[in-house]
Amino acid sequence: MKLLIHIGTQKTATTSIQQFCVLNRGLLKSCGYLYPKNNTHPFLFNFLAKQLARGEQERVARYLQKICAEGQREKCHTVIISAESFYAMSAFLLPPREESRASEYWQIEARLIEQLYKCCDGYDDIKIACYLRPQDDFAASFYNQIIKISHYFDETYKEFIERDKRIFDYERHIQLWEKNFGVDSISIRNFLACKGNIVEDFFENFLEMDVYCKANKMECRSNLRLNRDVLEFKRIFNSTKPDMPLAYAGTRFHTKINSDFIDKPGYQIFASLDYRRNIFGPFSDGNANLAERYGLGELPVIVNEQDPTYPGLNAEKSFEIYLRLRLLLDKPGTRLELALRRLANMVRSHFPGGRWLLSPLRLLRTWLRSRS
Repeated sequence: MKLLIHIGTQKTATTSIQQFCVLNRGLLKSCGYLYPKNNTHPFLFNFLAKQLARGEQERVARYLQKICAEGQREKCHTVIISAESFYAMSAFLLPPREESRASEYWQIEARLIEQLYKCCDGYDDIKIACYLRPQDDFAASFYNQIIKISHYFDETYKEFIERDKRIFDYERHIQLWEKNFGVDSISIRNFLACKGNIVEDFFENFLEMDVYCKANKMECRSNLRLNRDVLEFKRIFNSTKPDMPLAYAGTRFHTKINSDFIDKPGYQIFASLDYRRNIFGPFSDGNANLAERYGLGELPVIVNEQDPTYPGLNAEKSFEIYLRLRLLLDKPGTRLELALRRLANMVRSHFPGGRWLLSPLRLLRTWLRSRS
């Protein structure tokens, strides 16, 4: 049994790939590819990276062994796992480290990747698929994404960048994967060279183009960024530390009103060109080494050669966003949803066996999301 592990990186259209695989799961299986199901998320496998980071290596190994056996029963030749959280696990999945532990970053990352390799025991052939985009482009897009989906993240762009610059060292991360899985097992693609159709590129380079051509379910929801005014308001919203039910609703509704506040050119550039050159410039040689080693073509660290133009969130725009958000939150259906979520949280926290009682509802929610 072969295993293809797609490790992202983040913000390289991983959501489109994952949703395409879910929509065409039956076709993939008929062609020998198993895109397995799980009880945690309808289309991605980031829970495996989280379990590794929490020291639950045995759970990861059991799951990978289970789906290996499932693939054999279904007469498949390849299992596909897509989880962008496998990239830079020690940066994104572990609790904030004290300064005294900061030097352990690469040792921790190496250990987690080594553990993942050991969990893959039983597979005949393992391939690692990865897409890379220029660091400044990745940083801006990922910063936007974190504010968009996070409930409490409220750092400025510079605070985010300077908290852990190591996530932008592509070469050193890839070297850890090469060390554990072998250079011949690693395949890297240049996100810039995919010309917009990342799903087609993924099938052409990692699976089979014929399978992609046979697919009759081509529509995939894009993981769109927040426009800048909404992004800045969402960062303020996060800083208020809403309770979890309100945070969930807020994340959904900020996305819903997003199209009403259009960006102008330069609004998604978060720092001056000089600052970005200073931060990302040291990774130029590493990018060049990877480009040569994997035939990536040009992989610059900076693609936006201009300074930001965003004037800031003014009081008028802020109030307009607040009113639109308030209208959505005050709808009877939303009020009922918030009440039920708060009740569920109370049951889970204060009643013995509460988590067990609510687990069927979580499974139902995951199933419904996978069909939406």
